[in-house]
Amino acid sequence: MNEVVKQYIEAGKRYLDEDTLDKFFLSIPSKNYVSQVRRTLEAAGIDVIHNVKNIVSYMYHCDTKLTKITIPSNISTVKEFAFSKCSNLEVVEFEEGCDMICEHSFSCDDKLRKLVLPKSMKYIDRYISSGSVFLRTIRYKGTSEEWESISKDPQWLTGSYIGYIVCSDKRIEIKR
Repeated sequence: MNEVVKQYIEAGKRYLDEDTLDKFFLSIPSKNYVSQVRRTLEAAGIDVIHNVKNIVSYMYHCDTKLTKITIPSNISTVKEFAFSKCSNLEVVEFEEGCDMICEHSFSCDDKLRKLVLPKSMKYIDRYISSGSVFLRTIRYKGTSEEWESISKDPQWLTGSYIGYIVCSDKRIEIKR
């Protein structure tokens, strides 16, 4: 077990703070090991998501138990591959607050059918849902005008099956 995790558990802490999170995940030699360490922290009763600003790269990568997640308002960024290859993830809903989704955040999620984005979203990176074949529609909590003002990487739809964005005022068809 990583020394940082051991100290956290022994200290009886219940939340991972931002500084510890950064130091801790930067110390992990393999990105594929990140989700295993997250599971160890959660098993010890340490909440890794409600006291930080970012969901780190690979945090839930290849998770098989996750079926639904609500991204809390304290999260501003979902980093690269954070929820990629989550074989049972079906629903992702964001509370207001998150403003950036990084590349491959929801790639190859075999069962993902529902992605609800907040009005606070400002940037969507490339390939966010490539290979997630059942994700056909994104729901956006703002208006179509607000959706159009979000900065998007030119390849944000590459490899995706998204055909529509459903906004609060109308449905936008994706033309490729």
